[in-house]
Amino acid sequence: MTQQWISALSFGSFSPPVTAEGKPEPTNPRKDIEDIAMRWQSHSGKGSAAGISSLALLREVGVTGYGPLINRVVEIHGLAGSIGEQLTLAWAAEQDAQRWRSPAPDEGQQHAQAEYARQRMAVRALCEMSSHFLLGTAHSLANLVLRIVLCHPAAAVVINRDKRVKSAKGFPPGSTAKDAWPTFSPAGTLWSKTLPQAAEHSGLDSLEALVGSVHEL
Repeated sequence: MTQQWISALSFGSFSPPVTAEGKPEPTNPRKDIEDIAMRWQSHSGKGSAAGISSLALLREVGVTGYGPLINRVVEIHGLAGSIGEQLTLAWAAEQDAQRWRSPAPDEGQQHAQAEYARQRMAVRALCEMSSHFLLGTAHSLANLVLRIVLCHPAAAVVINRDKRVKSAKGFPPGSTAKDAWPTFSPAGTLWSKTLPQAAEHSGLDSLEALVGSVHEL
């Protein structure tokens, strides 16, 4: 008996309107967005392998006390998959909004007016749904970068000495505490000051570039 694993899923629509000609196609498929979302999703299935690989590398260089760090690596991969899933849902809602805006067949003025009212309500709801999932994507992306930076011991010290994140208790891997998942916002000093300082303290250009992207966002 063989086992089948699904690493990523994209369905492209919640419930598209059906016309006499069938389901209308979106005017802009945005395949690049779908491809990016699918690549992000696929990372969730690589968490265990990444954890095992990290364990071997840490042992090789003689690092001890790495249990939480291995869990962090697995958590990061799972979070990446979640980001891809949220982006896929945002894309699907946006694609359905395009479908609802497709011109209706000419069946008289009264029908056209009724169809327009129904179309407007559906498009508005779908756009709000897409925005909702995009906000979730942004929050998850920022928290993903935060957890990547926390993998560096020197950077983690800078983050955890910030009194504003004391209630996060070090952002333990797998935490379900609300304070361990701070809201991503331009007003949050964690994102605008503490995280850039932590990345700079690490001495790694790659971390500084990663945090720079979040700061730009």
